[in-house]
Amino acid sequence: MTIEPCPPKTVQRVIEEIFDDSLLKSGFEKVKPLQYVRSRLSELHDVIKFKGEYTGLLFTWGLSLRFVPHITMGVGDIRWHRTPKSAKMDLIYSGFHRDGNDLGFRICTTRGKDAMRGDAEATRAHLLPKAFQFFSSVRSLSDLRVLFQQIEFHHEWEWKLSNLPQVALAYAFYLAKSGQEQTARRYMSDWLKQNNEREETLRQIAALFEQAVNSPFRMQ
Repeated sequence: MTIEPCPPKTVQRVIEEIFDDSLLKSGFEKVKPLQYVRSRLSELHDVIKFKGEYTGLLFTWGLSLRFVPHITMGVGDIRWHRTPKSAKMDLIYSGFHRDGNDLGFRICTTRGKDAMRGDAEATRAHLLPKAFQFFSSVRSLSDLRVLFQQIEFHHEWEWKLSNLPQVALAYAFYLAKSGQEQTARRYMSDWLKQNNEREETLRQIAALFEQAVNSPFRMQ
């Protein structure tokens, strides 16, 4: 097989040509190359991101929750992601499934521009409707509870929340903000015990959690 890597600018241009029309018409804005964000509900953003790999792109979609902090990996700094440009997914999905049904929908960037375009068109036809269907299923903040529980009890890779620290943190903050203090405290306690962040970072997260408990949002 001939290896013909596509330059980054070519990769971006092909993705834009294939996906811009559908995404921009649906209310998404392109906040950076290969990432689109939509402000649809209060307290969260819809996100579509093409995640780069060594030889291709993976089409991913999910939700960035404005009320959940993120910890910078390897640094321990705490950041919020409250604007479209800073959006970062707390719940993330893709066409990469353990059963292998969607493994062909990966956008290869090492077989030339035409092959890449074909992969992108197939991804748009097969996975973009799945992403839109997912977003349509989230009509209010109360719908997030089901999504978190699906990950906790029915994760397709049989991972536990302890294997997904950002998801576990997001769930604790979601429970706190939705007024479920007792359950939220249990999840937050587990998260603090299982993480190896520096002590100062953990103290800051604990303080932010207390603020969340004391400032619940009105469920939509």
